[in-house]
Amino acid sequence: MLSIPLSVQEIQPCLENYAGQIELAGRSSPTQTVVSGDESAVKALGEHFEAQGYRTTRLAVSHAFHSHHMDPMLEPFKEELEACHFSEPELSIVSNLTGVPAEKGEMMDPDYWVRQ
Repeated sequence: MLSIPLSVQEIQPCLENYAGQIELAGRSSPTQTVVSGDESAVKALGEHFEAQGYRTTRLAVSHAFHSHHMDPMLEPFKEELEACHFSEPELSIVSNLTGVPAEKGEMMDPDYWVRQ
C-alpha cells in the first residue's frame, strides 16, 4: 500500500495504466490518496510520482488491504462473522461503506462487513 500526496483525480490517469493491478484503497484527505495492489505495480507507481518530486509513503501493512489480494479471505471471513452475535449500535454511525448513516440492522449483517 502506498500513500500519495495527490487527489484521486490527479492520480486516476496513472491508475488506468495499472488496471487489474492497483486499486484505490482510500482517500485520507482531498490531497492524500492511498493505493493498494500488486507490490511491483505499486512500487512502480510510487517511483513515477517520486520522479515528479512527490514524497510517497509506503504503508507498513501485512496485506494489500482494499485490493483484489483480499478476495481469497472473504468467504472464510464471512464464515467467522456468521458465528458472531451482533448488537444494534447505540449511537448513529456513518457507514464507511456507504458514506451515509447506517440503517437499522445494516451493521448486524455479516455481508455488510464482508463488503466493508
